[in-house]
Amino acid sequence: MTAAAETPQALNSAGMRALAEDDPATATDLFARATALDPAAVPLWINLAKAQRLTGDEAGERASLEAALAIDATHLMALIRLAELHERVGEPAKAMLAWVKAIAMAPPAAERGEALHALLSRAEAFVAERSGMLGQAVDTALAATRAAHDPATLRRVNAAIDMTLGRRRVYVNECAGLHVPFLP
Repeated sequence: MTAAAETPQALNSAGMRALAEDDPATATDLFARATALDPAAVPLWINLAKAQRLTGDEAGERASLEAALAIDATHLMALIRLAELHERVGEPAKAMLAWVKAIAMAPPAAERGEALHALLSRAEAFVAERSGMLGQAVDTALAATRAAHDPATLRRVNAAIDMTLGRRRVYVNECAGLHVPFLP
């Protein structure tokens, strides 16, 4: 490719061809050159991360995904790929946080394609499992403190812990009619 023909779009197309031809090393080089020319293009960073994943470059993949999320913190595919990376490298706490963000950004279940629905269902199961493990750890750590105090004294603290862990919902009082100040 000549220097004059090196546009982000041309490099991206060439990188996609290299991926299709099972040449992730070449694709990595092409996508890296494309991101250098257009560093604000999230899809280029995601393509670079994919090529880096296929070459086994976990540090590069992480940097590319973080670059994409620095541009658009709500980009669903970048969040998903980062969560998958955290899982793959054995960072379950970071994976859980990334999955929570991805689930929050995902479209409603009725609007998801089959593949996205399956992926997010697995993510929801992962988050539920990790939340349960965290809840058990917190309960174990607080068992002695809870046994030493009156349950009425701990009521608010326990409710706050349960809300933080997602075991209890928060219901906000909203006036649906005439608002009279200072009434409970």
